[in-house]
Amino acid sequence: MASGGDINGLWLFFHNSGVKQNASHWKVHCRSCVAYHERILEAATDDGLLLDAGTELLAKQARFEAACKSAGSLRGEKSVFITHILGHEHSGNNACSHAGKDAIDMARALRAASKAEKSTGSKHSHIESTSITTDSSSLAPLSKKLKQPSIMAHMHTGMEMLFSAIQIEAIQDQALHAVISANLPFHVYENPEVLKLVPMLHTAGPAIMPTAKLVGGRLLTTADIVHQKTDHIFRNQIDVGICADGWKSAMRSAVNGIAGNVDGKLYTLDLIEVTGSDKHGIAMATQFGEIFQLILGDYFKVHEYGARIAEEATDLITWINNHGKAHMIFDDAQNVNLTRWTTHCITFMWLLLVKRALQNAVMELRPAIIKAQVGVATSAEHPHLTADAEEHCNVIENYLFWDGLEQVVEDIKPICYGTNINQKDSTQLDQILLTLAGMYLHFSEHPEPEVSAAMKKRLEKCWKDCDQQIFILALVLNPFEGLSRFGDSAGLNHIKLNGMVLRLYGCLHSHPDNLDGPELRSQKECAVSTAFFHFLALTGPFVSWRDEAADFLSTDPITAWFAFRSVPEVAELGEFALILLKVVANQGGVELAKLGKMTKVGANIKAEHQALSLAKTRGKQNNHSSTAALLAVPRYRDLLADLDDEDETECGHLLVGEARDAEEADDSDNDADDAGVNFAFLATAAAWKPAMLAALFGGIGELQHRSTCLSAAEVTVEAALMEALANIKEDERLDEGAIEINSDDEFAP
Repeated sequence: MASGGDINGLWLFFHNSGVKQNASHWKVHCRSCVAYHERILEAATDDGLLLDAGTELLAKQARFEAACKSAGSLRGEKSVFITHILGHEHSGNNACSHAGKDAIDMARALRAASKAEKSTGSKHSHIESTSITTDSSSLAPLSKKLKQPSIMAHMHTGMEMLFSAIQIEAIQDQALHAVISANLPFHVYENPEVLKLVPMLHTAGPAIMPTAKLVGGRLLTTADIVHQKTDHIFRNQIDVGICADGWKSAMRSAVNGIAGNVDGKLYTLDLIEVTGSDKHGIAMATQFGEIFQLILGDYFKVHEYGARIAEEATDLITWINNHGKAHMIFDDAQNVNLTRWTTHCITFMWLLLVKRALQNAVMELRPAIIKAQVGVATSAEHPHLTADAEEHCNVIENYLFWDGLEQVVEDIKPICYGTNINQKDSTQLDQILLTLAGMYLHFSEHPEPEVSAAMKKRLEKCWKDCDQQIFILALVLNPFEGLSRFGDSAGLNHIKLNGMVLRLYGCLHSHPDNLDGPELRSQKECAVSTAFFHFLALTGPFVSWRDEAADFLSTDPITAWFAFRSVPEVAELGEFALILLKVVANQGGVELAKLGKMTKVGANIKAEHQALSLAKTRGKQNNHSSTAALLAVPRYRDLLADLDDEDETECGHLLVGEARDAEEADDSDNDADDAGVNFAFLATAAAWKPAMLAALFGGIGELQHRSTCLSAAEVTVEAALMEALANIKEDERLDEGAIEINSDDEFAP
């Protein structure tokens, strides 16, 4: 046994795993060897991205465990430590090549002391020396041999281990991530039951749990450094889109959220107060998700009968859901999977599916239904409850109500689908145009002329205020669509489309840092024009596309143009087409002030979870097989139908009339000054005159239409999605202004 002062100092250079190798010794790892293997693993996994403190701590822990495994374990004993550091005592073989100078010096000193003790401290020599010097030794106090303290005396157990400053910071950052990812209130770590739970996991836990003020303040601000990742993503990108969305804050201040998109993914950049700034088209960009949402409000404004039917249906569903006993009678009759009917479109579809069951229940059990609602009500409430039950039973028996509901469902489905599609943060220009066209074609065939005319007028109003050329060209440059979606009266001949291409191509390459001379620009424009004519006619490099399109692995136009771009004569047109098809016409990633930070942090968390396969990645929608295929994922939002019909700002339109005129005049001046640059081609790029949806898509045959009705199985899947979304909407609003984070991926079927 070692004396009290003979504590093994080499423990400083070895890590105790906390696991015993045998009854007396711990399993340990050389810190120098572990550090060496950690550096190798860190270099192998370095991708240049900055991780938040919590994620970095987990990654570091994983690297440490892997490094310990690579370094190998040792027995926690002094002689083993010395042998590992210095090698074999006689030959010096297998010495640790990573040990530091301090460890080597201490090991050499301990080995020398051990040799000296062996040579002079044997049992026989000690007895002989004691017998010779009896007199002198009897006068000296006896040295008491102390038991070497166990290593456990210098350690805390796992649950009692104190946290370092770095660990505290990482844990608090991870606590913020947990709040945002799980949609918890900021004061969750002050909840008494949570505070009881934390000590069960770790004794020192409650002392470092962040308060609501800390979570919503410093931690949230510190976590907002994810913009460094955004900077890394945006660096060296040549086709970055910028868009904005505006709203009124609680203090009636005008706020503009700025977002950027790269490769079809949206990133929140900043939130700016613009109360005193202009609100014209240059300052504000359109929000197509809101446009289609407001079109639904327009429908109920122009179709009073449909609004009344929808109100009756909603009232009927509310009545059934809010009366438990009556609800159970209907449940027994319909025997179908129930859902929380809180979203209009899917709600009405479900109501139609259980139509016959509800009618049979009312026909056979009407008295029981009324009795179940009235129950033991007082005399004052009895007449009112009886009349209410009678009224709703009459609605269920009324066949005119069900006929009207079927018409309403058919009308609002394309609008709701369009709303959902265009709320994605990867909405492309061709998808928006096809969605508008699908709604226009639907209401063109509406049985009520007044509704048809009013809805077509409103859709034309939405389309008129758009920058139509980029939408049309995005659809034309979609190799799976081309000109096939346009009607006979569109008037889009090859010469006219070529002029549009050259005009937009010139705008994209007119930036100040473009060093191309007039001759090189002319050559590039000629190459773009020639390749575009080949694309429209399916000749030259595109001659085989007609047969290959059906066998292409994807229907994503961006994937197709990446393949086309590899052909030298198509490369310039391919770059232009990719820029146009990557434009994202939605800015759903910008939110309120504090939520702006939460959005950035939450989006970053979700991206990391998807990269680690911890969360679902929403699949790509097949949006290019037909117009009706765009209407595939329903999601419905609250109506905003309180705007004036004639208000020019209605539906969040992009009011760019004056700005467009000024731009065209400016472009004309530039063209005149630059007359030496491919004048023949620029002559075809005349100013675009707005076209109506009726002209672009009128005359499309019936065969090109496809029913948008969903089967019962599809409705069931979509209802599950809508139920989950409705649950989020109905949860209690969080404190500090925090509200729900968009979580489409979690509920994607």
